[in-house]
Amino acid sequence: MNATKNALVVGLVIVSVAVAALAATNHVLQKSYISQGTLVGAFFPAFTYTAVDSPQTVICPGTSGTCSIQADHWVEMKGSSPANQAWVCLAVDGTLDNFCGFLDDKIPPDGSWVQATSSHNVSGVPVGTHTVQTFANSQAGINVSYFNINYRVYKP
Repeated sequence: MNATKNALVVGLVIVSVAVAALAATNHVLQKSYISQGTLVGAFFPAFTYTAVDSPQTVICPGTSGTCSIQADHWVEMKGSSPANQAWVCLAVDGTLDNFCGFLDDKIPPDGSWVQATSSHNVSGVPVGTHTVQTFANSQAGINVSYFNINYRVYKP
């Protein structure tokens, strides 16, 4: 097993963790879909998955096999609570991706805007028409404005 070691310095203690290397799979881009707009500072309550964009229809082409659906998210957010963090997730056919909930960005308490960015992927999506959508959440509530989301469908 090939492994790489990632080290994290915590004070004067160095913590090292072995991480198994994963082989990348070659995917072929089938289609790209772009969703963008603004929510003009709409408030999203804490610990509530709130839709950033409208549901988008994507197609996994072919008569057999599966697809991977990837979403790259850029979402402007701001807040006013200390120790607030936010995250953005991909939903495919109403189900949030497996890595949803990992904190993407710290939201400054001074009301300044930050751009939350993340990339999420769902694999094993069957051939056919599917709905994708982006959701945001936070620990203490956020205001959301401009967003740009690139949805891509790949084979396999």
